[in-house]
Amino acid sequence: MDSFAEAVIHRVTWPESDREIRIVRHQGEPWFVAADICRALGLFVNRRGELNVTLALAPVKADDKHLARLETSPNTFRPYTRYMLISPRGFTQLLTDSPSIATEAVPAAFQAMIEAAFRVMDDVIGRAAPQADTASSQRAAG
Repeated sequence: MDSFAEAVIHRVTWPESDREIRIVRHQGEPWFVAADICRALGLFVNRRGELNVTLALAPVKADDKHLARLETSPNTFRPYTRYMLISPRGFTQLLTDSPSIATEAVPAAFQAMIEAAFRVMDDVIGRAAPQADTASSQRAAG
């Protein structure tokens, strides 16, 4: 299981809301915290407002999901929490196969989120090293 320090966990605001989506760079592209995406889309929330991420991720293929540890409480006894991450392709599967999504605004929000995620990743790479990851730059441009 991969672990990501707080310094490499980036936040992007979901378009037209105040919901924050956490993203990390994994396998050369941005991966999204599934619980954040589910909250932003209102997927599989019970009457008490709790998420069922497992149920929401049922349509997402195994290659597009990844269990990871994210640093949520630095400098404590247990600084890491496990989260399920989804790839951009898994994000698409979630949007297209979920029975609870029926709005026209979601595709535009998805595109804006993907573009913002690649911009954040490119900015981070640009600050961390003089050479940018050309694969993600080409995906963001295309």
